This record gives sequence, structure tokens and C-alpha cells, in this order.
Amino acid sequence: MASLRMLMADVVIVRECTHGQVRVLYGDIVGVEGDIMVIPANSRLAGREGLDERMQQAAGDGLREACANIAKERRKLNLQPCGVGEAVTTDAFDLPVSKLVHVVGPDCRRPTQDNFRRELLRNSYGALFETVETLEPRKTLVLPPLGMDVFAYPHREGARMTMEIILPWMDGEDDPGVDMVLIVTNEDNFLNNMKTVYRESEDQFPGGEIKGVRAVTRSCSEVERAKAMRVVKRPFLVVRAPGSGSEGTGDLLALRGDMCFPIEVKTSKSERIYLSGRTMDQYNSLKSTGEKCGLLPLYAFRLKGVRGDSWRIMKVEVEGLTGKLRHLSRSIPALPLTSRGTPHLDWNSGMPVHRFLSLICSSEGAIGVRSNSGNSSAKETVVG
Repeated sequence: MASLRMLMADVVIVRECTHGQVRVLYGDIVGVEGDIMVIPANSRLAGREGLDERMQQAAGDGLREACANIAKERRKLNLQPCGVGEAVTTDAFDLPVSKLVHVVGPDCRRPTQDNFRRELLRNSYGALFETVETLEPRKTLVLPPLGMDVFAYPHREGARMTMEIILPWMDGEDDPGVDMVLIVTNEDNFLNNMKTVYRESEDQFPGGEIKGVRAVTRSCSEVERAKAMRVVKRPFLVVRAPGSGSEGTGDLLALRGDMCFPIEVKTSKSERIYLSGRTMDQYNSLKSTGEKCGLLPLYAFRLKGVRGDSWRIMKVEVEGLTGKLRHLSRSIPALPLTSRGTPHLDWNSGMPVHRFLSLICSSEGAIGVRSNSGNSSAKETVVG
């Protein structure tokens, strides 16, 4: 049953991954079709509260009987029907999927579980993934975020953990055999936190962690990804700047022993962003800070909806650079000017981030890529 019927469910987030797609839906999970659906169970498989109860009711009396039989058999072995971090499968009965996986996540109303909730949540998702990979068909997986609802997992942390656990599963070296993961919720607070977490992950600039570089290059070619991976051997510490960009700090600071960049991050569906008012003040402050401190400020511009390397790097023109930064500056395109001489962001004029990372991580560290426009036709002169 791989067709996708989303009754009373709206698609809010879509994330392309190596092995398929992850979507976040707002609505009623019991009306979403797929191959496998996850029920956030309690350890008794009783279905007596929250979403667990509602899903069991929608499935019909057959599911309650099946859960009761599993509980009975496991108690004969002196085992819980389904412990925290465990999963069991049943038929779907009246729910619009082929199989159900009942997963017990942490119940944060219990202090003994709340204290270890992160580890327990990872164990729960691990049990789910292990179980799903044994089932056929499994092209479409429908699940609520584990630990939420009546189990009271903190929403912001839960949203971040959900993304940090599910995305690597769909981006990993091994194909789980799932083409689409549908995370379905009707909790406004959780959804808002999920939007924030997703936006932060999309705007993440790779500083040297393999996970971060993979996230930015997940849709890139093998050549582009290999170039970006050079930063893993010569990493930067990327930290959020204390200012908002209005004082010349940018959004991020990329720090390494031999160089430092203030970086202003911009994201748009449009290929051009024109600077005025506050954004022009940010540009002038970055320029002033660069000239006072001998730094090379950069803009990192991500174009939404682009497969492959969606980031472009442009420099703020500053005077007085010396040493390595001076040589490096010659290879990075500046923000182009409008007909009135005002700098603006043009995605097509920037340097792809995989080329930028290759440039700053080459053996010379400064002379690696010669580019007058930053497009894909730029020629490499030195490979580090």
C-alpha cells in the first residue's frame, strides 16, 4: 500500500535524503496511507491513553486482541509485553497500512526515564529501524514523533532528536529500503520546534564535522562531495556570533589557527537578494569590522530548492588584508554591484561551497581555485 493518501494532513517540511525523502506532516495520522505505521505504545501494549489509544481504537478490536496475546505470551517468559526501547509488530487491521510496529519510547512523566530520555529515545528509534528493515513492503513508513503526546518529552529537544536520528538513517551508507518517511503530528508546539530545527539544519555551514559536511552535500555529485570533505582534515570551529550581524560579527564565526571568517548567512528562494536598510547596515558593519581587524568577511547564500551544492560564497570587499587572507581574497568573488553601484547577493555569481572548502583546505591554503564568477566552469590551478 505505497500510495500516499494524506487525509486531513498537510505537508510542512520536505527533506531529500540519500535513500529517499523525509516529510513532516501536520494532521491526523490514522488517515495517512503507507506500508508500515508506528504506534507509540506503552510497556503493557494496553492502548489506554493518548495517541496509542486513539490508533488502537481506529484499528478495531482485532488489534487489541493481538496486543493482549503478545502480552500474555511474553509474561509467560517473565518479560514485559514491550519494554522501553523495544518494538513488536502486528497486523494493521483497520488502519491503512500493511503492518504496525508498536514502539515504546521514554515516558518523561517518570523521573527514572526522564533522566535518561535521550539515550532511551535513541534506543527506541534503533529498535524501530531494526524492526522495519525486516518487513516487506516498507517503501513508506508512517510514524508519529516518539516520546511526545502524553509521554511529555520536551518538544524542542524532541524535535531536534527526531531529526538527528531519522535523517542519518535515511542518509547513511546502508539503504534501509524505505523510500519515504512520513512524520505526522497534530501538536502545534512540536511542529513549530520542528520547523526551527529544520531551518537551522538547512542553514548549517560545514566546519569540519563529517555529519555537517554530509548534510550540506547530500545531493551533490561524488566529485563535489570529495572536495567539500577536505575540510574534515583541516576543520574550522564554527560558532554562532554573539551579535546579529548589525555590529559586524555576522551570523557565524569560522575559526582556525591560520584564519578566521565572519560569515553572514542568507537563505532565499530567489537567486538575488538586494541590500537595503538593515541588511545594508549589516554589510557596512562587516566591511568596517574586516578593515579594522584585518579579517575577510563572507556571505554564505543558500538557494532553496537546488539539488547539489546549494551554497554560494561571496566576499565583502575590504582594504588592508595581508598574508594568506590577501591571497585567498583574490580567488573569492565579491558581491556584485547593481547599476547604481550598490552591492547585492547574486547566487550565480558566488563560489560553490565545495570549491571554497577545497580552496581554504588545500596544501597552500590560499591559492587553490581561480574564479572570476564562481560558477562551475571555474578552473582549479592547485589541488591540495
